[in-house]
Amino acid sequence: MLFEPFRIKNVTFANRILRSSIGGRTAYYDGTVSPAWIHFEKRFAEGGVGGIISATISVNEARMSPLEYPTLHHDRFVGPLRQ
Repeated sequence: MLFEPFRIKNVTFANRILRSSIGGRTAYYDGTVSPAWIHFEKRFAEGGVGGIISATISVNEARMSPLEYPTLHHDRFVGPLRQ
């Protein structure tokens, strides 16, 4: 049962293995994700984890997370996150 797909509303997960948020201080000071952040997340995704609960990602410039956490308060931050 652990490795069987399951669904929550309209999202299907490949299995029941979830990786919780493990910090997030690997983005650049301006909030752009760094190669270190990208590789850290990809390692779990490519390893077969069914879902990843990411670190805090700011969406409002007036309410930013601490330095080195990703942000999405402007379109310029979207491209690096797509990787």
